[in-house]
Amino acid sequence: KISKKIVQKTNDFFTVGASSSQKKKDSDTVSSIGYLGAEDHRDNTGPSREEGITTRTGTANGLNHDFSHIPTEDSMWRSKYHFMLHNVTIKNRIKSACVMTTKHQKLIQTREVMFDSEEEAINFCTLVEAYKDKAEAKARNELQAIIKDGNEMDENMPLDILVEIVSATGLPQTGFSLTSSCDPYVTVSMDENQIHKTKVIKNTAEPIWTVSTDSLFMIHTTPKELFLSKQGLMFEVRDSEFGGDKFLGCTFLLPSEIYQSKGERTERKLRPRPGQTGDVKGSIAIRCRHATPNDIQFMAERNSTKVKKKETREELVLKSESGMFMGMKNSNIQKDKSGVERLRVRPGPDPKHVLDTVFLTEEEIEEYSQK
Repeated sequence: KISKKIVQKTNDFFTVGASSSQKKKDSDTVSSIGYLGAEDHRDNTGPSREEGITTRTGTANGLNHDFSHIPTEDSMWRSKYHFMLHNVTIKNRIKSACVMTTKHQKLIQTREVMFDSEEEAINFCTLVEAYKDKAEAKARNELQAIIKDGNEMDENMPLDILVEIVSATGLPQTGFSLTSSCDPYVTVSMDENQIHKTKVIKNTAEPIWTVSTDSLFMIHTTPKELFLSKQGLMFEVRDSEFGGDKFLGCTFLLPSEIYQSKGERTERKLRPRPGQTGDVKGSIAIRCRHATPNDIQFMAERNSTKVKKKETREELVLKSESGMFMGMKNSNIQKDKSGVERLRVRPGPDPKHVLDTVFLTEEEIEEYSQK
């Protein structure tokens, strides 16, 4: 039951239901739904916090947590759920109740929010829709601002971005041994949804990811969805450990950076998660660009290969013994007269040095990835 005090505003945060009108025992809980507005909340730990709907719960008294960031008269609140604003939809209103759906990762829930009066329910629904419109308008303006020629564009057109996680450097040692290194891997999230994960590189503070260790992935989105995400892409480096993986640091690529990137290598220092502090070491190198038709085809073929059933060793032996492999030529490997073997660069050569980077040795690939 939401209290009669419907909307409080401090700066650009809106909260619905600051406290209950009835007396509560220490063990009782009260809840509220709030809105985090469209202005940026920047600090030294990360990008702006996303506009969203937040639900809160807290006991009537006796909590010792820091709730100073929540602008309510009652300080006894803590954040429990946070939903991106564009993942909240008002489905219906029945008198003093609002029926709304919320989406978090793959979970979609329908919730019925009760108010003390029909007027308060109408005000809440109107507020949510108004700020969804405001957030979309802001995203649209940010997108148009980076288009150099100033031409209008279809904000709902398909947008394919190829992202490469190149390497990380200076990661801390972990474990009990002074000589042991971490076993790092990277996860990538967008709108709090994990969209990619590399393989683990064992026992190194200087990992290099390749196609075979899942350095590449594709984002299929639209300009509108990209700029509504606000945070863009969050790259989180973790150490694979028995009993629980350890957070090593994170960094972000903002929507404007993703949209304007042309495949150049960018190196970012790792830092704590937004809103947190701590000693974080190391950096991560990333590339991204608008995907070409060749990129899209290559990634589609690679992804389809992953889901296909692998041939058993016995089948390979039978094919080899029957001569099925005789005369087959691997177009991805090139040997010169001296016998030096070079591999075809995937998903494609460097656009600035196409002729020189179609085929490279393993050593050249590793050296080139550090440039």
